[in-house]
Amino acid sequence: PTSITPLVQSEAVIEKSGSLALPVQLVNADTIEVEAYRLNDTQLNAGIYAAQHSIESETFKSSMLPLKTAKVASWIERPKLPKDKPDLYNIPLRQLVQQHGAGTYLLTVGRAGRPVLVQLTDLGITARYDSDKMVVFVTSIATGRPVAGVSVQVMGEGEKLQPAAKTGADGVAVLKAVPLGKDESLGEIFVLAAAGSDRSYLRARSYG
Repeated sequence: PTSITPLVQSEAVIEKSGSLALPVQLVNADTIEVEAYRLNDTQLNAGIYAAQHSIESETFKSSMLPLKTAKVASWIERPKLPKDKPDLYNIPLRQLVQQHGAGTYLLTVGRAGRPVLVQLTDLGITARYDSDKMVVFVTSIATGRPVAGVSVQVMGEGEKLQPAAKTGADGVAVLKAVPLGKDESLGEIFVLAAAGSDRSYLRARSYG
């Protein structure tokens, strides 16, 4: 039998100047059809939802409808690996960054049971927040150093964007508190970071 298993979680971060490949385990997979969807900020929720479901399910198919316009690439990999034994294969992703920019991509990988949401980025985000303010620290994933001049923004319920702030030389940006929802709780939010064509996000669920 043929099997394709991504060796990352449904949401993953891959440093954009590193190996830029998606590791998968293959058995008897002569070809792998890959489709890539580059998501903007307002498509993140739909992408995360799609990544939680089997590609054969009706739920997945319906969740992909609003993402059709996000498709940027499709190609076929031909691994040429030994038969009847599990083997590791790295699906190259560098061309996505070169042609379409860094950011968040939803990938469907042949007959793999689920898609994968990958951030191809160099922007690492750390956030601490309470009812008064949010402090966001952005560093380079490659070097660990603070990154200045990054636009940081919070997207709350209903995909509403709060005013943006820029990181200073210390990589820190301070934003106002995120308004509470109708039930006086925060709910899920996204902390968004953007520098040039590079973008990344951090999901948060409660005060920390």
